[in-house]
Amino acid sequence: MYRFNYLTEAGKILAKRFEENGLEGFKDVKRKNLIQWSILQHYEVCQTPLIDLTHSLRVAATFALYKNNSASAYIYVLGLPYITNRISINSEHDLVNVRLLSICPPEALRPHYQEGYLAGTTDITNEYDVKTELDFNNRLIAKFKITTNVNFWGDDFDRLPHNAIYPKDDIVKKICDKVKSEVDEYIMPGDIGEFLNKWSEVEQFLLDKTERERKTNSFNEAMKIAKKKNILDENILMQIDKLRRFRNELVHQPKSTSAKSINVFLDILNDVVKMVLSTI
Repeated sequence: MYRFNYLTEAGKILAKRFEENGLEGFKDVKRKNLIQWSILQHYEVCQTPLIDLTHSLRVAATFALYKNNSASAYIYVLGLPYITNRISINSEHDLVNVRLLSICPPEALRPHYQEGYLAGTTDITNEYDVKTELDFNNRLIAKFKITTNVNFWGDDFDRLPHNAIYPKDDIVKKICDKVKSEVDEYIMPGDIGEFLNKWSEVEQFLLDKTERERKTNSFNEAMKIAKKKNILDENILMQIDKLRRFRNELVHQPKSTSAKSINVFLDILNDVVKMVLSTI
């Protein structure tokens, strides 16, 4: 849930900055989450429930080979319903497709050469029975492998230049960079509470498991006993120790803790809680 809260806050800041800069279409940005998410995703502000796609083989190949130092690059072909509007919603396939160039203001330079689209499911949620039901792998038609040590490009088919895919003086890029900076400093009280509540579950579990062997009520002593008695896997204990140090920083120096770091450690903590519960 905290990722959706983080995304919501980024969307609010983006809409506010669009209005302040007088960008065309700022009212749509304020009203439509899908437009906010598309811009935030494309300009790499934060994760969203959408995936970046392109109609152009040239664009796909350019990005696949861009700064690629590995032996191979891959292009994935997905099958999607026909696109009819700037935001196409297909109820039969439970898909939504956003044409990036159509929803961005003219000042957004990056989308002009990329023929980009953002796609996702119509009923976006963080609650589902089977995660794979929302997986775009189900729409994979083909996968092409490009060997990077041979010349893929020809005389009549060349990669897009860097200043075309990442143009300078893109006002929307500058706005999005500021949004990212602002939202990274934003910590929601609920996130802190969620972290501390989940941490207390892990802490109490270890204290209960080592109660007979402990001479004090020290959590550090409980950790040492847990390691000696193999109560938990060593890797889990290492993660718990990392979480303990972050918890201390969060409690004693909250101003030095960013929203981004809380999100990262909440992910780790959720995984640890699941692993701990599986041992009970």
